[in-house]
Amino acid sequence: MGAKIATPLKRGSTVVIPQVYATYQHEFANGTRGLDARLSQGGSSFNFQTDKLGRDFAVVGGNVTIKTEKNFSIQFNYNAEVGRDRSTAHMMNVGLRWEF
Repeated sequence: MGAKIATPLKRGSTVVIPQVYATYQHEFANGTRGLDARLSQGGSSFNFQTDKLGRDFAVVGGNVTIKTEKNFSIQFNYNAEVGRDRSTAHMMNVGLRWEF
């Protein structure tokens, strides 16, 4: 469940599209679990227990896309996963697009 707000703003031949968004997420498999791992060089396997991270959290973020009339656009994006018991995850990226 979530919401997103975006509106295009035009200035000359350039269009700027800012947006913000937020989503609520619920984790149904909210337990710890054991994982087995092995190094790629070989050797014996080892196991470890994952943390219990919480069931309810949100993903919030924002995005700005800038488009020009010459089929070129650039995009900046950031989002964060917040509200977990022991962790917060952040993601940021920048993209370029040229259509020909």
